[in-house]
Formats: sequence, structure tokens, C-alpha cells
Amino acid sequence: MKKGLLIIIIPVLILLIINSFFFRKQLRPQFLPPPEPKPPPEMKWDVVTDFSVLTPYVPLNTKHTRMHDGAMPELVPSNDYGMLLPYSSVAITNDGNLRVSKHGFVTIDGVVVTDLVYERVDRAHYPVRQKAEPRPAYRLAVNWEYGPGLMFAACALDGSWITPFDYIDIVFTGDAVILVRNYDILDIDVQDYDGKFLYNMRGLEWAKDISPDVWAGDIIHSISEGYGYIRMRQGGSYAYIDILTGQAVYTGYVQAIPFSEGFASVAVYVDDQRAYNRLWGYINKDFEMVIRPVYLHAFEFINGHALVCTKDGVWHVINTQGEVLLSSGPNEYAGWYGDSGFVFRPDHNLGLPRYYTSDFFEIKLPEAVLSFDDYVHIYEMNDGWLGYQDEHGFFLFRYGEEHYFADIGHILYADDEYIIYQNGDDSGTYSGVATIDGSDVLPLRTGVSVTAVLGNDGIRAFIENDATYILHMPHNYKADYTPVEYRLYNKTGQIITSGPGILSYDEAVGLYSVLNPDYSAWLDSDGNTIISIPLMSYTLD
Repeated sequence: MKKGLLIIIIPVLILLIINSFFFRKQLRPQFLPPPEPKPPPEMKWDVVTDFSVLTPYVPLNTKHTRMHDGAMPELVPSNDYGMLLPYSSVAITNDGNLRVSKHGFVTIDGVVVTDLVYERVDRAHYPVRQKAEPRPAYRLAVNWEYGPGLMFAACALDGSWITPFDYIDIVFTGDAVILVRNYDILDIDVQDYDGKFLYNMRGLEWAKDISPDVWAGDIIHSISEGYGYIRMRQGGSYAYIDILTGQAVYTGYVQAIPFSEGFASVAVYVDDQRAYNRLWGYINKDFEMVIRPVYLHAFEFINGHALVCTKDGVWHVINTQGEVLLSSGPNEYAGWYGDSGFVFRPDHNLGLPRYYTSDFFEIKLPEAVLSFDDYVHIYEMNDGWLGYQDEHGFFLFRYGEEHYFADIGHILYADDEYIIYQNGDDSGTYSGVATIDGSDVLPLRTGVSVTAVLGNDGIRAFIENDATYILHMPHNYKADYTPVEYRLYNKTGQIITSGPGILSYDEAVGLYSVLNPDYSAWLDSDGNTIISIPLMSYTLD
């Protein structure tokens, strides 16, 4: 019996051993690499690889070339560019608005000379009272590599020079570019608009004499007509600094304001050194007192006139000889309105203001305004126009003229021919254009903004932009962006051109700029596209 059992068991064990060995050879452990793949069988394909037969890709709206192939990460100074214009990329924010993202430079002939590498490109402007005079330079900004914020450089409009990105601030004046590394220690470079370095303020002799309780940056932001000023240790008096030469003129005056039309207001002590015993007069650019210091307040000259207040509290308009041309009544104070008109406002607004033209003619207020005994808000607008809004419409008036526009909520702009106006209700804001006699030029439309394009002879055209990218949220909550459009009209309301994006007029170069998520463009004064740079182009990634 046992012998028969062994005869059965032994073959079974041998079979199990063989199977175990067999499966061990067939199933590879996971920690071993896979076997080398066998090469695919040789196959023959009928494929054309000559790509020259294909039509080259040309982006839509292309009207530009590149200075050279490859990356152009910075402006390389050259005298061959001609006029440079900035171009920009645009991003769409989460709320559907357009936001300028990056900037580069293109020549007015359409040659791209830098890629979109700058955080900002701003045309240099020198502030002159109510307007800004363009200067021949750009301010550039890049992200600061060593910390938060931006670092700045300046370059010529024609790209003939560029400064390093060494500066935390740049201030443009009438004659010089002020480049600031550190306000506190007066580490400030000064150069002219030809790119010539003039001096660094930190190394000048007077820099050591600045009063310790004065911020050194005051000198930069007081520059006007070639001079800045700052208070010195020496007697606590002010010195004027010639910005082109760096020379200081110590005046001995205890307060000062910037030059305007060749005159600067300065203060002297009377009897003692208390602040309320200071009296103000005017000096010329030879630093001679030409209008005696007899005023409690004395402001800058504008179009040959200045506002001053005498010790009795009465305000006056004087000329450059100090002659009184117009005076306030009791409990009134004086101010400017418009480009050069005057207004006398009652103290605490208890009563009506009095308005005068620059020729000293009093402007009659409409009867509807005169019916108010207390405060009434009067809008002070361009070209000497004044406005008043009642529940039925808008009064527009100035010396010798008065107009009433029924059913108009507010007038944004007015001249001898046109008004740009707005209405609003629960559904939104409406904008339109009409003639001064009330005839429609651009009918009211909701969700648009209208601006006037001004030339030397008045309005040249009107720009109408949809307000923003409009973000719609359907029931499935998938964002659906509706592109904005611009429209350019002539003075009679006939359309000149239109397109997707936002249109603006650059008065400094006399061209129109288009911002669009897909391309950046410049148009001439007739609305023709002269430069167009697709922002999806592989060359600008």
C-alpha cells in the first residue's frame, strides 16, 4: 500500500517542481527592467517633407517688420530709428476689464526694435499749471530684481540715448531730466534732453548745507522755469538752485514758492519770527524784490495776474507791477476758474459766488441760480463755461451767453460749437454729442464713453469707446466675453473708422492708438492703420 502511494506522490511532486521552474522563468519580477523592445518592421510611407510647398503663416492685421530675428530684450541706442512709438499687450482681468500688460517700442515706420519687455512706457511731460507740456523723452519701468516695486530709466524719443535702470524716480522739467537713486542722501543725477550728464547733486557744496529737518526731495518737486528751491541751515532761509548748472543762490527769504512767468513769491519776517508775522512779496529772476512784501498770501502769476490777500483780509487780483485790478467783498475769498477766469466765493459758502472773465467782466448767473439764497453747486468747465443742474435739465452759461438743455443730466465738455453730455438711469449711463443749439450729432448710447479730439482750431473728431470688456455670466456660469469696439467720427457725426479694442488720441504725436487683446496698432489722423502688431505672433512671445 505504501509503495503504491509513493508511486502516485513522486510524479506529482516532480510535476509541481517543473511547473514552478517554468513559471519563474516566464513571469519577470517587477524590480527587473523590461526587455529591450524589438524594432518595428520596415515600412514605406508616401509622405511629403518639403515644407517649402506650404503657404507661410502670416498673422492677421500685420503691418510691421522686425529690426532683426531673435529676441530684442532691451533698447539699443541708435541714431537711425527716427521717432519711436510704444506698443502694448493687453490682458483681460477676471472682471472683464482691459488692462495694459507689457510694452515695447516700434518705429513710426513700423519696425519693432524691442519686444514686450517693459512694465511701463510713459511719455515725458512737464507740468505747467492745468496742462502738461510734452518733453522729448520716455520714462521706462521694469520690475526691480532685488525687491518689490519698479526701477526706472529714461530714453530719447528717437532712441539715441537711454539711461541705466538705476533709478527709483524720474522727474522731467522744462530743461533737464532729474534721475533719483536716493532722495534722502541727494543721490540724484541731472542730465539734459540730449542725454548729456550734467552733475550729481550729492557732490555739490550746497548739498551739505540743507536744513536737517527738510526732505531733500523738496528741491526736485519745486522745480519751475529752471529753478528749484530748498531751505538751508544758514539762517533758516531759502536758496534757489539753477538746475542746469547746479549753482545755488542764497536769498535770505524765510519762505518761497516756485517761479512762474519770471516771478516768484517770497516771504520776510515782520517784527519777530512768528509765522503769522510773515509778509509776502515778489522777486524776479535777478532775485530782486520787485513787488514789496505787504501780503498775507501771494500766489503764482498766471497770464500776467496773481491772487493776493492784504492784511485786512481782502483778496485782490494784481498785475506784474503790483497794481490792483479787482477786489473781493467782505467775507469772500478768491480763486481761479477755467483757464484764466476769477471767482470770489462767500465764506463758508453762505451765498452765491461771483465769477469774472480774464478781462474782468462779471458773468451773470441764470435766474434759476439767483433764486437760491444759500449754497448752490456750479460746475466750472473748460473754455470759461459754467454749469448748473436742476431737476429738469442743465444750464450752460458764460459771459454774454446762456443755454438751457432740457432732459440732460450733465454736460462733460462744451465749446463754441458742441457739447458732450450724459444721462443716467437704473439701466446705466448714456453718453452723446450735440451742437450748442441742441441738434444731435451722436445720439445717446448706453455703456459708452465719448471724448473730443482737439486741434488748434477746436474739435477735430469724436472718439466713442464701449466702456470695458463686458463680462456675461450665463446659467452655466461659463464666462462669455463680448469684445469692446471703438468708433471714430468726424465733427458732423459721420463714422471715419471702427474696430475691436479701445481707441485713444496721442496729442504729442498726432496719432491714434488702439489697444486690443489680439494686436496693438497706430492709426493716422484720417483713421488709416499705419502700424499693426499681432500679439499672438511667435516673434513676440
